[in-house]
Amino acid sequence: MEKELRKKCFSGLFLSLFALQVAAQGNNITLKCDQASLPSTLYQVERLSGYYKVNYNYDLLKDYKVSADIKGLPAPKAIEVLLASTPYTVQVDGSRIMIVRKSKQTDAERRKVSGQILDTYGNPLIGVSVKVVGSKKGAVTDDNGEYSMEGIPEDAKLEYAYIGMKTFQRKASYKHVTIIMEDDSKLLNDVVVTGYQTLKKENATGAFQVISSKDINDRYMSDLQQSLEGKIAGLVNYDNGNTSGLTIRGVSSLKASTSPLIVVDGLPINGTLDDVNKYEVDKVTVLKDAAAAAIYGARASNGVIVITTKKAQTEKLSIDFNADVTTTNKLDYGSLDYCNASELMELEQYNFDWMTKRPEAINYLLKQYDKRGRLMAPITQLMVRHYKGEISDAEYNSTIQQWGQNDYQKEWQDLMLHNRLQQQYNLSVRTKGKYLNSSIIVDWHGDYTNMKSQFDNTLSMQYVGKLDAAKWLDMDFGVTLNNTRSKNHTSEIGEYNKITDFYPYQSMYNADGTPARLRAGVALDEPSLSDASLGLKDEGFSPVNELFLNYEKSRETYTRSYIHANLKPIDGLKLSGMFQYEDISGRSEKLLDGDSYIQRHYYNLFTYKGKHYIPEGGCMTVNSNEGNYLTFRAQATYDKTFAEKHAVSAIAGYEYRQTFSRSTYNQMWGYDEQTLTNSTGLIDFSTLGTLKSTDLGTLYSPEYYFSASDVAGSTHIKHRYKSYYATANYTYDSRYSLSASYRVDKADLFGADPKFRSRPLWSVGLGWNLNKEAFLKDAKWLDMLKMRFSYGVTGNINSNYSSYLTAKIRTNSITGVKKATLNTPPNDQLRWEKTTSWDWGFDFSVLNHRLTGSFDLYHKKSSDVLANIDLDPTTGWSSLYTNNAETLNKGLELQLSAEILKAKSRDDIGLSLDMTLAHNKNKILKLHHVPTSGLYALESFHEGDPVNSLYSFAFDHFETDEDGYQQLYWKKADGTVSNDDIYNSTFTVDDVKYCGSLDPTWTGSFTPTITWKGFSLSGSFVWYAGHYFRSSVDEWSTRTSYSYSAATPRAYLNYWRTSESERQNMLGNGYMNHDMYVPYYNMYYCDQTVDHADYMKLRTLTLGYRFAPNVCKALRIQGLSLRLQMTNVLTWVRNKKGIDPERVSPIEGTVSPKIPKSYTLSLNVNF
Repeated sequence: MEKELRKKCFSGLFLSLFALQVAAQGNNITLKCDQASLPSTLYQVERLSGYYKVNYNYDLLKDYKVSADIKGLPAPKAIEVLLASTPYTVQVDGSRIMIVRKSKQTDAERRKVSGQILDTYGNPLIGVSVKVVGSKKGAVTDDNGEYSMEGIPEDAKLEYAYIGMKTFQRKASYKHVTIIMEDDSKLLNDVVVTGYQTLKKENATGAFQVISSKDINDRYMSDLQQSLEGKIAGLVNYDNGNTSGLTIRGVSSLKASTSPLIVVDGLPINGTLDDVNKYEVDKVTVLKDAAAAAIYGARASNGVIVITTKKAQTEKLSIDFNADVTTTNKLDYGSLDYCNASELMELEQYNFDWMTKRPEAINYLLKQYDKRGRLMAPITQLMVRHYKGEISDAEYNSTIQQWGQNDYQKEWQDLMLHNRLQQQYNLSVRTKGKYLNSSIIVDWHGDYTNMKSQFDNTLSMQYVGKLDAAKWLDMDFGVTLNNTRSKNHTSEIGEYNKITDFYPYQSMYNADGTPARLRAGVALDEPSLSDASLGLKDEGFSPVNELFLNYEKSRETYTRSYIHANLKPIDGLKLSGMFQYEDISGRSEKLLDGDSYIQRHYYNLFTYKGKHYIPEGGCMTVNSNEGNYLTFRAQATYDKTFAEKHAVSAIAGYEYRQTFSRSTYNQMWGYDEQTLTNSTGLIDFSTLGTLKSTDLGTLYSPEYYFSASDVAGSTHIKHRYKSYYATANYTYDSRYSLSASYRVDKADLFGADPKFRSRPLWSVGLGWNLNKEAFLKDAKWLDMLKMRFSYGVTGNINSNYSSYLTAKIRTNSITGVKKATLNTPPNDQLRWEKTTSWDWGFDFSVLNHRLTGSFDLYHKKSSDVLANIDLDPTTGWSSLYTNNAETLNKGLELQLSAEILKAKSRDDIGLSLDMTLAHNKNKILKLHHVPTSGLYALESFHEGDPVNSLYSFAFDHFETDEDGYQQLYWKKADGTVSNDDIYNSTFTVDDVKYCGSLDPTWTGSFTPTITWKGFSLSGSFVWYAGHYFRSSVDEWSTRTSYSYSAATPRAYLNYWRTSESERQNMLGNGYMNHDMYVPYYNMYYCDQTVDHADYMKLRTLTLGYRFAPNVCKALRIQGLSLRLQMTNVLTWVRNKKGIDPERVSPIEGTVSPKIPKSYTLSLNVNF
């Protein structure tokens, strides 16, 4: 109902706006003015008309004052009245009224050329260079895209040039002309924005990649991070099991951040890419090497992503509206390949029959049944009772048949899941005045997740302004406010709200359809529950009633405000002051309802000798956090070209940064949502934390369930940083470029030893534009060829470590005395991590920019990397993190864009292809810490291997003893075999087997796009290769008990369904592995679970349509486009099991449901 109402409201609003526009078409003008400004009066006529657009040169008309009394005239006639006393008149072209000079002209005026230049969407282009070929005469278009020049010869040719548009020439015409310039997105990379300065790419020496808003929004992804996938060679978005998110050119650190620094409009932010509205991104510049990124100093080792947001480009009010609606198929838990009801009971029967043939096994089961049979799985209870003769064959078979028809997992999916619905609506309003440039943006992103009664919604509001106060002073300022609210089911241990918390042969419903009452943590026939004197609550669990009781609601507000002031006292010199303040505040409230099973169970569990140690009611846990981050920068920039050949660009500045974060949490027990009261003050926490027995019975214990530290706590972290920096670029004759940068960073984290308080970071770079050389000037097919080389040092930091002794203070829950737990020992030599890198590459463009690309070779060696070392335990610590390790990343990158078939008009077929390819080899060069055992080595770093690596024990064979019990034998480094527990000392560090990198060594993408008659069809293919994961954990996991869990792999049946001879080389399951020395919970370490993780995906398939200009003109809008998209279309994998690696946790092999397809409908309207 809510969705339908939203849809109707949106449709009504859209149709109302459209109707208002149509109704206003051709309005007659009634206007009275007295000595009014002519441009202002013309604007009033345009506004009152609602249809015509008035184009004129502001500088020519700004000094005219007009008086008139106009009543009911059409707009062209009304303007003629206003122009009566001026040397100007009107020309009407459709909905455009152009102000031109009257026919009486001088000879010079007769040789005047003039016109208006528009983009393909009909918007005026400001700042287009119009030059007379072969002379120095030229002009630049004004805010309306207009230009004019006098005294132009009849045979003259004019050249039109604009960044991002294709340069062209045409013969001069003495008529006023309208010119539409063709977009050339390949040229948008000609300007590089580093955050500190803006450079021509031909003068830059670093490894940069630039993508435009068009590249980002050519498909719909829910956030900017996903939108960047496959767009930049070497930029990888992958979850390796240890870390997830974006990385640039590999992983250089073991303990510090591996994510790139995010810079928005010139200043680094503490927010994430999720805090950036992708529709408001004008371009993204990725800084990869030292020459590009070293200016950011101690946070540049992982690369830098610089985001420039959109600004208004014209005085005309422009409105952009985007609507995206995405529906995603319901999650399919059947893809997990768990046993269904019949299969699980079949498996249980195999295991039980095996035990009945071995006296010691069945006797063990019967003994356990006598002790705790009430808590055993229902099928185990049934089989034991049948075995003991307590129920007949007929009753047993009837129950098995009845249970086999149940399907708890399907019932759970029907109750809890639905198709996911995501919606995003973005409205941008921009205008550019003579002095003030303003943009107002409102964005709403709603996500109704796959789980019912859950949501994650974000409302974003943004204002961006630019004030040109004077020729020597301008200011940029803005504020962003993002408010996120979410609601999710809680996931407390003991809630029994997961699909595998009950067996598939159980049912949520009774035979009559009423909600069933199932056994959860306590047997329903426990004698204590029927003892009224104990006052215990019901322990029955009703999934239908329980699954929607407990929720966690959270909200977060992210605010970013900034101001940049630029003072230009003399030509070429700019003095800048920048200030940015970010505030992040969040609060979550997790309510466990007093009527929910978990609260009833806690109430019973913490009852002893008739006393209830936990009060009746719910539990409210409140977490609050806040963060304040400020950055100040003062900078001087000098840009000047001397003698037309010597271009100099230099900056020097100071930067100060402060970060502060604080969090608090508290629990309220006995909470009542209606009265907002609680009984926390009545709890005896000292007894509660030490209670070991309960009135529920001897099978249950409250020990370790509760800690007083869970009730309340807080953290407080504050750091300060300051930096000094300088950089300089010199270019000779647009051919040879030299750059250098130097920066010194200081932080309060370091200081115990003065020589480690600061870290100098620097870079040098060289560039050579070969296409500007005389020996290549005749190569007409070569548009651009640039070779570059850079070398430098960047840094990284982990703010969780300090050179001083740190401790965490808390209050003893029993004595009330404060006590401190030492976190880290002092380390006066703690310092920044350092990365030394070189990069050689070239950029090219050929065949009139039909083929463009870049190629890079790089080498990144990181030293002083934070890593663990062993200490003498008598010092009080067994280990310490110091700057002792070294890592290496080296590789290559290739980026290509090709216009294979060039569409000269809308009706022609166009074909283009974008491609990326990257290879990165990662290695730990030096590491002082050596694992003390084989088991520890399975999850440790190893010198000579990649940072993120997969380790296993080497499987050899299975053996089954004369009693039928199975043992697994693994191979040692010396070739001998053992079946010992891998916890034992017999499993050594040398026995650990390296199985490969968790990070892809090869990544790539290719995106073909076909266009025709306004249609476009594109597919985004991405691929990852050269890495490994655990894909066959189901086949190589086992149970060692007399029963199985609800999440039992279907693959377990393979063993029992095969012949005895075939089982010799298969891993069994059930009680037959009860005595196996290698624990079942460590079986995923077996090397047989490892397989290639290579895969390729058709991530998106997108069909778009942009309506023709005449249709848009009829609708009185600037542009209109529709788009249909399918996401997660096809997947190819290399592993034997055929499973999508994106579904699998690479280290443990845990599998998630199959990634569903999603479908998106998008609308874009430009007014």
